[in-house]
Amino acid sequence: PEAGRYKLYNGYCRALAGHDIGAYWSYLQDGQQIEVSIGVSFVSVENARLNLDTEQPAGTTFDALRQAAHDQWQKALSTIEIEGGTPDERTVFYTALYHTLIHPNILNDVNGEYPLMESEGVGNLSQKANASSPFKGDKRGSHFTVFSLWDTYRCTHQLFTLLWPDRQEQMVQSMLQMYRESGWLPKWELYGRETFTMEGDPAIPVIVDSWMKGLRGFDIEEAYAAMRKGATTRGKDNPLRPDNDDYMRLGYCP
Repeated sequence: PEAGRYKLYNGYCRALAGHDIGAYWSYLQDGQQIEVSIGVSFVSVENARLNLDTEQPAGTTFDALRQAAHDQWQKALSTIEIEGGTPDERTVFYTALYHTLIHPNILNDVNGEYPLMESEGVGNLSQKANASSPFKGDKRGSHFTVFSLWDTYRCTHQLFTLLWPDRQEQMVQSMLQMYRESGWLPKWELYGRETFTMEGDPAIPVIVDSWMKGLRGFDIEEAYAAMRKGATTRGKDNPLRPDNDDYMRLGYCP
């Protein structure tokens, strides 16, 4: 009975919606063990099956996936090698680094499709967003999501620019693609939707810091236009800075 009614965003309902969607299995024998493979897509059921078949082809075992995940995390965490400290301190350090790398994460499916920002449409990484720029469309390796920028603009993205610059560059490209699709840079974006959580205009320092550190794989003129729009639009029409009128009128916030 709740289907489609409790959603935070209008027009964002899929085939199933509700608080109690799930599945369960019953077993005929004690100690019986099965392996279940799950495919996920934010675009379609067909893409979920494609992701599953591509990333976990028939015959893939749990142990094999576990080992592959272990190896990928080992490689990522080995980007930094530390010396000294106690075993507990080293554990805290690498646990924090692990948490740092969980988000932003990749939104697109294996075929390049992803949900458009603030729309029911579907984008594709293979499509050039701007034919005049060499840094759009198929230049983006991944489309990222979960930009909790209030939490990450101070130091997380700055760390990415130093240790994983290619990934950070793709994140900036993803932010600009969101601007093209919705008209605004992300503030606290979540799977193609803008939550408008917290204050500030945090995409700006992330983009500027990336450029200042030498990442050039995006259209800086377009980025400037996007940032200027957020800085100069009146409050009533400005979802990023709804209290912008005082600053624009006085040059400061009383």
